[in-house]
Amino acid sequence: MTRIVITVLLAAVAGVAFGRLQSRWMHHGYEERFISARATDAELKGDQVAVTQLRDAKGTPRVEVVGGTDYDFGVMQHGDTLSKEFVFRNIGDGPLSLNMGGSTCKCTVGELDRSVLQPGEETVVKLTWTANTVLADFGQTATIVTNDPLQPEVQLTVHGRVAEKYVLVPEELSLGTIPTARPTRAKFHFFNYSKQQVSFEDMIWSDDATRPYVELSSRLIPLDPAAFPKHKNATSVHEILLEIKPGMPTGPLSSRIQIFSNLEVLTGAIEYRVTGNVVGDVTLVGGASFDPKLNLLKIGTVDPSEGAEVSIFVSLHGDKKDAPVSVESIVPDESLDVEIGEGREVRDRRVVPVKFVVPKGAPPVYYPANSKGRYGKVILSVGGPSPEQIVIFVRLNVPDKGQ
Repeated sequence: MTRIVITVLLAAVAGVAFGRLQSRWMHHGYEERFISARATDAELKGDQVAVTQLRDAKGTPRVEVVGGTDYDFGVMQHGDTLSKEFVFRNIGDGPLSLNMGGSTCKCTVGELDRSVLQPGEETVVKLTWTANTVLADFGQTATIVTNDPLQPEVQLTVHGRVAEKYVLVPEELSLGTIPTARPTRAKFHFFNYSKQQVSFEDMIWSDDATRPYVELSSRLIPLDPAAFPKHKNATSVHEILLEIKPGMPTGPLSSRIQIFSNLEVLTGAIEYRVTGNVVGDVTLVGGASFDPKLNLLKIGTVDPSEGAEVSIFVSLHGDKKDAPVSVESIVPDESLDVEIGEGREVRDRRVVPVKFVVPKGAPPVYYPANSKGRYGKVILSVGGPSPEQIVIFVRLNVPDKGQ
C-alpha cells in the first residue's frame, strides 16, 4: 500500500512540473519539437530578435531567388573549385524565414548571413564545388527551407562537366549528305583545359582510300565566353577545319581524324570520328525494302496469283537534274517489269519514280541475292552530256504453284 501511495505522489509531482514547463514554453515563444527536428538558424545563433519577429509577424512572406535556382558551371578541369552565389529576396509583406534544409549536395554550402528577411531585404547563399568526381557530368542540390506558404522549400542546383585536359565539340562530326561534285566544309573546336600552350604537330585522315580528297587545317581563335558559354574556363580554343574536295567516291563515309599535339598528358593521337554519306548528282531513294548501301531491292517472295509492286526513286541533282531516265535491261524480264514515272521538282532536285512490277501469273523465278550470280539485276540509264548507268540488284522469288 505504501508503494502505491509513493508512486501516485511522484506522478503528481512530475505532472505539475511538466505543466509549469509547458506553460513557460507557451509564454516565451518556444515551440515544441520532435527529437529529430532541428532548431531554426535564428535559434541556433541565439538571435532572439529574429525569433520574436517571426512569432509576432503579420503579413505573408514570399521568397524569390534572383536569377533562378539552377546554375551551370560549364566545363571544369579536375581539381578546380568554383562558386555560385544565389541571392534570396523577400518579395512578400511579412518576415521571411530561411533555414538550411536537407541536402544531397557534395558541394560546400555557405552559412546564411541572415535567417530572417524583412519585406524587400535579401541575402546570399553561396555554393562551392570542387571537381573531384570521377564522373564526366555532375549535378548537386541543396535545399533551403522557408516559411513561404507557396514555396516551403527552395532547391538550389549546380551542375556541369568535369573535363580531361581537352574537350572536342561536337563529340563527333556528322556531315550528313555530302555531294561528290562540290566541296564540303565543316569545322569543330578543340578546347584546351591544361596549363600548357597547345599546338598541333600533325592531323591525319585515317581512311587511305579517301585521304586524297580531304584537307585539314587549324587555327587559334579568341576564347569568347559569349560564343562558348560552357567552355569559359578553358585556357584556349582551336578551330579545326575540314574540307572534302570534289570527286570523293560515293557511298557511306566513316573515318577518323588522328590529331597529334604537344600536350604532355597525351601519349598518342586523339581520334575524332567523322561520318556522312557521299552522293552524286544521281542517287537512289527507297523505303524499307531498298538497301542503299548495296543498291539492293528486296521484293521477296511473291504469290503469282496476286503479283506485287514496289517503287523507288531516282533523285537527279546539278548537271543531271533534267537528264532523261530509261530502262536499259531487266533480269528476270519474264517475271519483272520496270516502269519509269513522271519526274517532279523537290527543292533543288528532280525526283523520278521507278516502279517494279511482278505481274499476276508471272512464271516461277528464284533470285535469293545471297550468292554470286543469284540475284536479279535492273540497269537504268541516265542521259545527258555524260550518260551513266545505275545498277539495281533485285531479290525475288516467285514460287511454282503447280508443284
